[in-house]
Amino acid sequence: MPPEAVYKAGNAARWLLWLGSGLVVVIIMTPHPPLVVAGLLFGARSISYVAQMLGCLVTALAVRAEVREFRFGTTRPAIRFRVRRTQVSLGLPSDYWIQHGPVPIGRHVGIILSGSLADLALAGIVLALPLPPAFTASLTVLFVSHAIEYLMPTRTKDGLTTEGAQLLELRAYGRGAAVLTDLEDFLANRDSAAHSPDQANRVLAAYREGVPLARANAHILAMMLLRGGRIAELMELHAQLPTMGDTTDEAQAARLAELEWTVMTVPGVPAAEADRAVDRLERLPKFSQPDAQVSFVTTLALARLRQGRFADVEPLCADALAGDLEPGKRAQVLATVVLARRALEQPYRGLLAEAAGSSPDDVLVAEATADQ
Repeated sequence: MPPEAVYKAGNAARWLLWLGSGLVVVIIMTPHPPLVVAGLLFGARSISYVAQMLGCLVTALAVRAEVREFRFGTTRPAIRFRVRRTQVSLGLPSDYWIQHGPVPIGRHVGIILSGSLADLALAGIVLALPLPPAFTASLTVLFVSHAIEYLMPTRTKDGLTTEGAQLLELRAYGRGAAVLTDLEDFLANRDSAAHSPDQANRVLAAYREGVPLARANAHILAMMLLRGGRIAELMELHAQLPTMGDTTDEAQAARLAELEWTVMTVPGVPAAEADRAVDRLERLPKFSQPDAQVSFVTTLALARLRQGRFADVEPLCADALAGDLEPGKRAQVLATVVLARRALEQPYRGLLAEAAGSSPDDVLVAEATADQ
């Protein structure tokens, strides 16, 4: 990942380009009324965002990249919905973001540059239109400057990056293929008793270097560290997780909840990490899928248990236990309730027997049955 100084320099360059292009347009459009000039500036920028977004999306689809998330507009979208496996967020035209699955580097570069190329194409179209010279010159300046702006490396507080920043991160993206292989191999053999520590080492190193695929699958990395008994590194990963922004979608939220569940299954997890887990979970958007909502609530219940708020646990688990859970998950939820009841000196042996009968090897069930 580029140093923060690079982003600061890129951001300064973007502001200079924006102000400079605006000043040039004001000079070109003089003596047109201020409202006309303002409308031209706003309209051209909005059209530019739309063109960049469409260029990027069409290119991603053309190279058969799996589009996982598509955002267009403000950080607080007006509309959110899913199209098959793609999370879509729409708002006022101000920016865009497309997250896609792994593709060869050449195709990835094409997707990155497609936004700026769309702006340059717009400038060419404007030059061919029968517009007054002042409007033609102004629109050309605005579209070309906007294309150049996005080639400046900048990153927002939400982690969104411009095309320039993504080009600087190509080395990290190229490592994504190796990371994907390790992640897929781990998941395919997740029930195996033994796992190669080299896999976790490679994925952890990629995560620390900011490799996008490793960052997006921190929940799997957490499982790898837990299976390897690397609790200190797991807690370090948990403590340093980036803050989720207002644009967090359900897929991201589900991955975070899964990571929190993994961390909270560690017996004796530090209270500070339990507090972090609860704070993050309570900030997540509400899940639209019932299964995802159940997983979220039971994860919150386990985090409350680790906080020592034992009375909160069983009410949170009540709906899950009343529903139709698969046996392994039901055993985990029962074990969570058992641990809370034991701390409150309430009856629990019937629940414990059911949990141990259906999933005796689960780590939470093992914790609940300890010293019995």
